[in-house]
Amino acid sequence: MLKDVGGLGRQFEVKNVSDGYAKNFLIPKNFAKIAVGAEIKKLEALKIQAEKEQLDIIEKIKKIIPQIKSKNFYFSPKVGKNMEVFSSVTKTDIEEMLIKELPEELKDKIKIKIDLAKPIRNLGQHEIEVDFGNNVKTNITIVLQLAQW
Repeated sequence: MLKDVGGLGRQFEVKNVSDGYAKNFLIPKNFAKIAVGAEIKKLEALKIQAEKEQLDIIEKIKKIIPQIKSKNFYFSPKVGKNMEVFSSVTKTDIEEMLIKELPEELKDKIKIKIDLAKPIRNLGQHEIEVDFGNNVKTNITIVLQLAQW
C-alpha cells in the first residue's frame, strides 16, 4: 500500500486483494503497487524514511510546545451592552491562530485537533486541550476579552 485506503489497509502494509481491484482501482489511483521483491525493498526503505521524518516532526513539536503553552491566545468577540457575547470562538478559530505560531516547516505537516465540546461564548480565560498528533498534547489558555478601541 502506498497510501491509506479505508477498509483495506494502511500505508506500507502488504495486502492480498483481487486482481480486478488492484488493476482497476488501486494501481491506477497510485494507492498501491504489486508486491514483488524490488518493490517490497523500496517500500521498506520508504517506510523507514517516513518514520524518521515523523520522529523529527515530533521532536520539533515538543520543542515549541513550551512556548505555545506559556502564551495566552486573545480573542475579542462582539459584545452587547449587557456584556453578552454575540459571536463565539470555535475550534477553527483556535486552530488558525495556533497554525500562525508554528514554524513554516511544520505548518503543512501537523494536523492540529482541538478538544472543545462547544464554541466558547463567555468572556475570561478558558483552558483547552490541543492535540498536535502522534500523542503530543498540551493545554493552552484562550482569553476572550472586550475589544480594545
